[in-house]
Amino acid sequence: MTDLTLRIGGEGGEGVISAGEILARSSARSGYEIFTFRTYPAEIRGGLAMFQLRVDKQPVWSAGDKLDVFMAFNQEALDNYTQSVKDGGVILYDPDQCPKPPVVEGVQVCAVPLNEISKEATDSIRGKNVTAVGVISYLLGIPLDVAALTVKHQFTKKGPKVVGNNTLALVAGFQFASEKLQLKPFRKAPGAEEGNGGKKLIMSGNQAVAIGALAAGIRFCAGYPITPATPIFEFLANELPRFGGHLIQCEDEISAIGACLGASYAGRKAITPTSGPGLALMGEFISLASMTELPLVIVDVQRSGPSTGMPTKTEQSDLNFAVYGAPGDAPRVVIAPSSVKDCFELSVLASNIAERYQTPVIMLSDASLAYRTETVDRFDLDKLDIWERTAWQDNGAPSYQRYAMTDSGVSPMATPGTEHGWHQTTGLEHDEYGHPNYSPAYHQKMAKKRYSKHERIACDLGSLCYDSIEQKDARIGIIGWGSTKGTVREAIAMANRDGIAVSSFHPYLLSPLPKDALSDFIDGCEKLLVVEENFSGQFAGILRSELIIKTELSLKCQGIPFTPLEIYEAILEVVQS
Repeated sequence: MTDLTLRIGGEGGEGVISAGEILARSSARSGYEIFTFRTYPAEIRGGLAMFQLRVDKQPVWSAGDKLDVFMAFNQEALDNYTQSVKDGGVILYDPDQCPKPPVVEGVQVCAVPLNEISKEATDSIRGKNVTAVGVISYLLGIPLDVAALTVKHQFTKKGPKVVGNNTLALVAGFQFASEKLQLKPFRKAPGAEEGNGGKKLIMSGNQAVAIGALAAGIRFCAGYPITPATPIFEFLANELPRFGGHLIQCEDEISAIGACLGASYAGRKAITPTSGPGLALMGEFISLASMTELPLVIVDVQRSGPSTGMPTKTEQSDLNFAVYGAPGDAPRVVIAPSSVKDCFELSVLASNIAERYQTPVIMLSDASLAYRTETVDRFDLDKLDIWERTAWQDNGAPSYQRYAMTDSGVSPMATPGTEHGWHQTTGLEHDEYGHPNYSPAYHQKMAKKRYSKHERIACDLGSLCYDSIEQKDARIGIIGWGSTKGTVREAIAMANRDGIAVSSFHPYLLSPLPKDALSDFIDGCEKLLVVEENFSGQFAGILRSELIIKTELSLKCQGIPFTPLEIYEAILEVVQS
């Protein structure tokens, strides 16, 4: 077995997520490619938590379908996740916490007394999660010394005693699996020669967004902590000062975006991370950014809504607000990454677009993408193309026209303090100088100027900002966006094995739409299936309104991502319809 999907489940506070993170890093250091997914309760402690890890020698595109191995810390996890284990899979459970072990035909059920092993090794049951890491490390063929090094790195800040106890718990779990568990390792870890050599980066989507912002030259961040965007804020709080940047935690999202607009006006590249409820509060300032033509990056890490919804669960339901949610005709750019690597690259692109075209840019990530970790190649920062805003140059003109009419719709900017670059910036409709002007002609003229930039963006970037799979004689085409791309790709591979040719189109630029590329793709398909994680089919609605097409829908609104099998089954329904 080379492609393995594992899950650890238990109560929030039992160390489920920590155990999963240690396993993920140990797997990557042992040469595996990894892909993780986690869910955890909104409560501080308690509730059902889960960490899923998929490993392979080859790149991994999704969290997978059925489980090969499931480790249950308590009865609740056992009751909820047993049905997810595939035929031929393995369930490991702690008999001290699981008094009703399942009997499942075709599944091997093995007792692993985590509490007992941990207490015997460390005189405490607190290390049972690391004991579980030891058991699973043995089954994955991860060398004990690699897992021990990861444990050391995980707990170093807590002191040598904590490191020592957790190492003992790890070794005890590994020894139990090798001596008493009636299972052999599923495979030997690839190692440096066969696998990735342990040299790839292990990174989450949120970390990649923050690193991309730093690479793009963003040096100001203001925000308000909100799940699941807070890790971006925390990362930048630690790292921005090293690069001469500044970060402010504001009293709410309204003041955060206001601070970012002030920084942008003063010439700084700025970013604010948030989630759906925060984005809703920012609506008026998004409109102000559009009116004043100020560069700004907003990262919306979507969670399940509406309102505060399910804070720790994932969804793709902020699209309509991102595209339309502001008073008046207030154009903005909306882009969506599909992988951890994309989170870095599109974070750079978001800043570039904002600066070059002087417009707010909203990047739509989601909780699944934000917290998943993947193995990614190291980024070559020397090859990045960083765009800057067009600076105004004093050419001796009698006065400065901040909103001068140009062929591109972009007017040179002067920062405050620039000699002879005095100008007025206001949310009121204005003339070329920024002076308030309410005449019908000027309102029409300036609205056209603001939208002309977006026509330019569609023309400049529309042919570049998408990923596609085109197969000869494919009658069915799938259109998805955001974090569904890898899952769609695996579903298409499943369809191919059954002799069904399917093409796919996955845009990163959602507004303005890359209409020419989309139209070419749609013309080559007899049937279209739109895949998205919301209840109402928001992107399908945009496609229907702008391109006047008929689509079939595969929608999921459960707070968890699609699996490849779910999309494959949707493909079969379209084939049979």
